[in-house]
Amino acid sequence: MKTTLLLLTALSGILHAQGPLTPPAGPAPTMKSLDQIEPRTPISSLPCVISKSGSYYFTGNLVFTEDEGDAITITVSNVTVDLMGFTLSSKASVTGSGIVSGSDTLGITVRNGVIKGNTIVTFNDSPLTWTIAAGGFEYGIRNDSTHASFKDLSLNGARSSGLGSFAHATVDNVRSRNNGRSGILALHGTVNNSTASKNGKSGIFAPLGTVSNSTVRANGDYGISAERGSVTNSTAHSNGSVGIAALQGSVSNSTANYNVGDGISAVNGSVSNSTANHNVGAGIWADNGSVINSTVTGNDGNGISANYGTVTNSTARQNDGSGISAFSGSITSSTATDNGSDGIYASTGSVTSCTASSNTNYDISASNAVVAFSRFTTFLMNGSSRTGNFPSP
Repeated sequence: MKTTLLLLTALSGILHAQGPLTPPAGPAPTMKSLDQIEPRTPISSLPCVISKSGSYYFTGNLVFTEDEGDAITITVSNVTVDLMGFTLSSKASVTGSGIVSGSDTLGITVRNGVIKGNTIVTFNDSPLTWTIAAGGFEYGIRNDSTHASFKDLSLNGARSSGLGSFAHATVDNVRSRNNGRSGILALHGTVNNSTASKNGKSGIFAPLGTVSNSTVRANGDYGISAERGSVTNSTAHSNGSVGIAALQGSVSNSTANYNVGDGISAVNGSVSNSTANHNVGAGIWADNGSVINSTVTGNDGNGISANYGTVTNSTARQNDGSGISAFSGSITSSTATDNGSDGIYASTGSVTSCTASSNTNYDISASNAVVAFSRFTTFLMNGSSRTGNFPSP
C-alpha cells in the first residue's frame, strides 16, 4: 500500500512537469510561390514589345491584326514566353512575324503553343507537285540569337520559315507545317522530336546542326538538310527533292522513302544503319563517303552510289539502275539482287566477300577491279584480279 502511494505520487509529479497537452501552432510556410521564384507577366494584347528580362505567358488565344510589323518583339536577353497551349495567329494580310528577338539577345525560350499564319500549300502525290499561296506571318518565330530554345510548338502556315534563323538553338517537340519556305530553320542548332510537313521549301534546314528523332513529309524541296551536321533516327517521306541531305555530315538509323530526288545524300559523309526505298533518284548517294549496314529497295536510280567511297554490309534489291555502284571504291560483304542494271559495279575498285544474283546486266561488273571471295553468275572482269570467287550464287 505504501509502495503504491509512492508510485502514484511520483507519476503525478512527472505528468504535472510536462505542462499543458495542447500542441503549439504549426511552423510557418517556408516555400516560395511560383510568382515569388519567377515573377510572370501576362501577354493579353498585341502588338507587344518585351523590353525587360523575365517570364511572360499568354492568357488566351491572340490574333495579330496589324498589316505591318511583328506580333511580339523581344529586345532583351533572358526571356521566356509560355504560350500556355494557346494560339498566336494572324490575319492574311500581315507582312511581319509572330515572335521576333534581336541578334544580340541571349537566353530566349518560347514554348508550349501554336503559331499560325495563313499560307496554303497544296500537295499532289501523282505526280509530286506543290502550289503555295502565301499569307499571314512571314515567320512564325524569327530569332538570330546564339542561345535560343524553342519547345513544344506547333507552327502552322507561316508565310516563310515556321522557325526563323537560329544559331545554336534547340528546337524540341515542334510541329511545323504549311509554311511558305522552310518548316524549321536552325542554322547551327539542334532539332529533336519534331515534324515538318507540306512546307514550300525544306522541311528541316540545319546545315551545321543536328537532327534527331524527327519526321519530314511532303515538303516542296529537301526533306532534311544538315549539310555538315548529323541526322539520326529520322524519316523523310515524299519530299520534292532529296529526302535527307548531309553532304559532309552523317546519317544514321534513318529512313528515306518516295522522295523525288535521292533518298539519302551524303556525298562526302557517312550513312549507317539506314534504309532508302522507292526514291526517284538513287537510294543512297555517297560518292566520296561511306555506307554501312544499310538497305535500299526499288529506287529509280542506282540503289547505292559510292563511286570513290566504301560500301560495307549493305543490301540493294530491285533498283532500276545498278544495285551498288562504286566505280573506284570498295564494296565489302554486301548483296545485290534483281536490279535493273549491274548488281555490283566497281570498274577499278574492289569487291570482297559479296553476293550478286538475278541482275539484268552483269551480277558483277569489275573490268579492272580486284574481286575476291564473292558469289555471282554473270560477270565482266577483263583485266581484273580474281581470288577465291564462286561464279555461282
